[in-house]
Amino acid sequence: MTEDDSTRRNAPRDSVMLSATVRHEQKGEFIARVRNISAGGMKIDCPHGLPVETQVEVTLRGVGTVRGIVAWSSGHFVGIRFDTMIDPKLAMPQVFVRPPSDTVTRPEFKRPGLKLSDD
Repeated sequence: MTEDDSTRRNAPRDSVMLSATVRHEQKGEFIARVRNISAGGMKIDCPHGLPVETQVEVTLRGVGTVRGIVAWSSGHFVGIRFDTMIDPKLAMPQVFVRPPSDTVTRPEFKRPGLKLSDD
């Protein structure tokens, strides 16, 4: 990566640990780990490097299939620049947050009273 590449970055990145399906003309289709993602691209950890300036298609859950280009490659880490901007939050797993206990309405349970027999 050159100094010029780092100055072009303007979208905030989210560190993540997601899976993506990557399709490359020479390397075929494979599963890669997404290490960080932004609206304009992502860094993946894949089983092999990819040639710089080659086209890829990436399928992310919640986002769908996005076309891009390999911006840089170093060992098993690869940077992909998307052809179109995405909303990276769509790829993030949704986590349910329980509301504070004082806002939860709980059903009222009453135990039946104790009855003594007159026998």
